[in-house]
Amino acid sequence: MSEIEAELTRILTKIAEAKCIKHYKAVADTVADIGNGFLSSFYKGEIHNQDTGEIISVGIKMEPPFAGINFAKFYKNEEVFYKDFLPAILTLQAKTNMKDPFDNTATYFNSETGNINFIALENVSDKGYKLHDKMAYLNRECLEKIFKIYGKFHALSFVLRRRNWELYEKIHNQYSSDMFQYFVKPEKNAIILKKSITAAYESLDHDSKVYNELEALSENCVKLYIKASEYRGKYWCSTHGDCWSNNMLFKYSDNGQVEDIKLIDFQLARDGSPIHDLAYFFYSGAAKEDLYRIDEYLKIYHETFSNILKALGEDPEELFPFEALLNEWKENALLGVFLGIYLWQVKLLPKEKYQNIFNNPADEKKPNAEEWNEIFAKLLQKTLEGDKFRERAKNILTQAFEYGIISKEKIENCFAGGYRLTVLG
Repeated sequence: MSEIEAELTRILTKIAEAKCIKHYKAVADTVADIGNGFLSSFYKGEIHNQDTGEIISVGIKMEPPFAGINFAKFYKNEEVFYKDFLPAILTLQAKTNMKDPFDNTATYFNSETGNINFIALENVSDKGYKLHDKMAYLNRECLEKIFKIYGKFHALSFVLRRRNWELYEKIHNQYSSDMFQYFVKPEKNAIILKKSITAAYESLDHDSKVYNELEALSENCVKLYIKASEYRGKYWCSTHGDCWSNNMLFKYSDNGQVEDIKLIDFQLARDGSPIHDLAYFFYSGAAKEDLYRIDEYLKIYHETFSNILKALGEDPEELFPFEALLNEWKENALLGVFLGIYLWQVKLLPKEKYQNIFNNPADEKKPNAEEWNEIFAKLLQKTLEGDKFRERAKNILTQAFEYGIISKEKIENCFAGGYRLTVLG
């Protein structure tokens, strides 16, 4: 038995024993699915209950095979979400008979952080859930459903914070420091961000107002990014964090309609602005025509948000009125603008281009974080030079400028003041 097979079998055994299954067979699939996320390798396994004939399908997410990153911080965040926060909001929800409750996560089985880092969840791919084509836009149907899902998720968080602040604070104090700053630390990560924002700026019409007004954007994008990631408003809630399309699983009907969506990968979960979640998936997935429907999508989000609050006996106009949502979008969507541009360069890179970075034989030296960044940056450079990236980046920056999310004044205010960089271990 190989080392990975032994480890997967151990995890499956722990799950079977936790479920008090007396007679079972653990079947581990040692072929990893690598490249859908950059902080994990994905394995599958099954637990065969020999008494009932039931087969429990398990998805096991483990740290990827390269060195130099403290993966425990990321996996601990996700563990806190599944073990503490999710049960708290589901318990809150269960106290009332909701017509359309939040049920958009996979069942949690087990996890470990430290020397070994893994998260074991229900493998919903066996139920027909699958990834969206990362190179394709999210269509209107998908966008509407995702806004509704986050409306439910954020509403439950608002109510938990209001009714049980002590528990809410205890949970969120377990999360690591601002993980979003991982994208700009170390310096080589910041260079990748800066190159993508520079390429986006250069994709604009050089005679346009937006190009002239955002002249200082590239030079100050790291400062702007850090400031945008640090929410200081009053509409706090628990956020998903890393909510691009590869961290959502879609189930389709026979006629191609979206039946359901499961949110996965809560490694960047934190206490912050709900706008950070919304703007992140929106700008990393919406086509040009949908970018200009943002007010419409925010209405859909707020209607769902309000329905959950009302079902729980709360007043949405008191907790988060629609006008506040619109203002918060203009003030806090910049993080999603930057991450959307950053993610499109990744999404347009064919998966097989970077899979071979991880697929070294077991006896070869694992690439460290610095080597990975160097290889990854070279691969991304080709994407930045492509027409598809330039089109998407141009659309995002233009809409963000026209909507007031980014402006010459906001750039000037950023480099006129200070900013804080949280040090990650």
